Amino acid sequence: MKRLMLLLLLITALPASASAHGGGAPQMVNESAGPYWVSVWTSPEPAREGPLHVSLAIAQPGQGQEQQAGPPVLGASVQVTLTPRSGGFAAINAPATNEQSANKLFYEADLSIPSAGDWTVEIDVDGAEGSGQARFNLAVRPAQSSNGLLLGGLAFVLLAGFFLFYALRSRHD
Repeated sequence: MKRLMLLLLLITALPASASAHGGGAPQMVNESAGPYWVSVWTSPEPAREGPLHVSLAIAQPGQGQEQQAGPPVLGASVQVTLTPRSGGFAAINAPATNEQSANKLFYEADLSIPSAGDWTVEIDVDGAEGSGQARFNLAVRPAQSSNGLLLGGLAFVLLAGFFLFYALRSRHD
């Protein structure tokens, strides 16, 4: 019984999610952008008001019917621009580079979305083969409230109190 309670205590102490570079929800895969194919992932999923991480793969077009990308394109200049579809905010943009990327084949950008709503994400690529552009729409939800953290912390305190009470009670029995 004590081991089960210790296991439950450890599980509640683990973080709910970890933020890492790379990965995320696929927004486009092998879409044409001029002479390139672009794949884009965003995180968190779903996109929320606040920080947004964008990972991109830029490749030469593939061969055949299977839509597999060709070799990766390195050294391109990549710009990510978010524009609100309803107005009210100015467009925000950031360069996507592979300098901070764990996998140097991916370009990454970090932006901060000021408002929930529908946004257009535009990817501009400029490289040795020329320039290209791709875009997609992104629905951004309101920022997640801290109630989840508050409730998780409260559950942790209650469980810790229960385990402490149980441990002290079993010592006196």
